[in-house]
Amino acid sequence: LMASTIMASTVMYYDSLKGLALKNALAKLTNADADIIIKADRGPTSYKEYAWVSNAVDEVLEDQIAWLLKDRLRGGKTSTFFLTSPGNEKNAGDDNSRAYFAFRPRLLEHITLLPGSNPTQEHSLNTPSEPLVVQVIVPLEAAHEFEIGIGDQLSVVPYWDDIIPYAKVVVSGVFERNNPEEEFWRLDDTVFHASHSRTVRTMPFYISEKTFMDVLGTAFRDLDSTYGWLLDVETNRLNAENASWAHSGINLLNTRLSTDLLGYHQITSLDETLADYHKRLFFSKLPIFVILTIIAVVILYYVVTLSSLMVEQQQGEISLLRSRGASSSQILAVFVVEGFTISILAIIAAPLLASIVIG
Repeated sequence: LMASTIMASTVMYYDSLKGLALKNALAKLTNADADIIIKADRGPTSYKEYAWVSNAVDEVLEDQIAWLLKDRLRGGKTSTFFLTSPGNEKNAGDDNSRAYFAFRPRLLEHITLLPGSNPTQEHSLNTPSEPLVVQVIVPLEAAHEFEIGIGDQLSVVPYWDDIIPYAKVVVSGVFERNNPEEEFWRLDDTVFHASHSRTVRTMPFYISEKTFMDVLGTAFRDLDSTYGWLLDVETNRLNAENASWAHSGINLLNTRLSTDLLGYHQITSLDETLADYHKRLFFSKLPIFVILTIIAVVILYYVVTLSSLMVEQQQGEISLLRSRGASSSQILAVFVVEGFTISILAIIAAPLLASIVIG
């Protein structure tokens, strides 16, 4: 009973250490570090191509880590255009002004439009015989940097050859972020606005998803786009039992989508944290394994010793049973039943005693 209790206590103590180790490892991660950002490139820009990318991502997510996610935020951005003033399209690209179009579902829930602003229209403003004109809204910081305001017009010129040479944009609104530190904006700051630097300034033009696909995608036939997802991870769903599953799922997500999608990239610190946790757990497991091995050897030694002593002490009983016609197998069965009964009692009582000791 004591030996079983010691072994059960060792196992319970190790299990509790696994949970504490995982909890401490996850506590070092911020919410942003635990989240997963993925992106992929696809062209031409259309609902059909976007659906292909989206379905590929959703399929792998459902197979691997959907159980771990609290929310999924998505969006898309076009390739970068040269930005210039109307009438100066031939000289576009001579300076450091660039622009891209982006769509973010639920954008209006996270911004405040400044007075005089209007949401964008989901269709172009031009007639078929005129150059393409699209309404956009822009961030306040970018409006200040480019010194533009509501009602101003700009031209965007593709760096590639396309069926139309340029398009015009009309700034219908300027907005501020309700909370710049909100997770919603990590996709924009990490994936979409990565081209902004000291030497190149970039203007983001926000439009609806329908305008993005149906208007821009139709006008610029060779327009490539980058699609991104912010996967909001619920770390409270992780425990010592499913941590390995989560780590494997994140790695398989990267492996499978890297094969299927062009320009696929995955950003997270969660996989490294779980890998480090499993590495530390492995080295912590070794001394526990040594202890259990020693305990098992000691138990076997005492079982053999006590069995020998019991046989010597019960020689009289064995002789009596033999004198009454009992065979060797029948005598052995008596001792087997006795040992089995003691073992069952030890197996039942040991975990209870171990839980009391560990508690």
